[in-house]
Amino acid sequence: MKKTNLTPVELARQRGQSLDWIYRQIRVGKIRATRQGNRWVIPLPVSSERGVALDAKG
Repeated sequence: MKKTNLTPVELARQRGQSLDWIYRQIRVGKIRATRQGNRWVIPLPVSSERGVALDAKG
């Protein structure tokens, strides 16, 4: 089964960025995410501020 969403932790690991930075980008709207219960879910493909799709290595 192909994965369609990432958690902020998974995205931070893939991009090599801090979890705080990822949450900041979600709050300002640069990373699209939705709440599911008490968790953030980031739909794939994840794009950067410039709108360029990123691969698993970010």
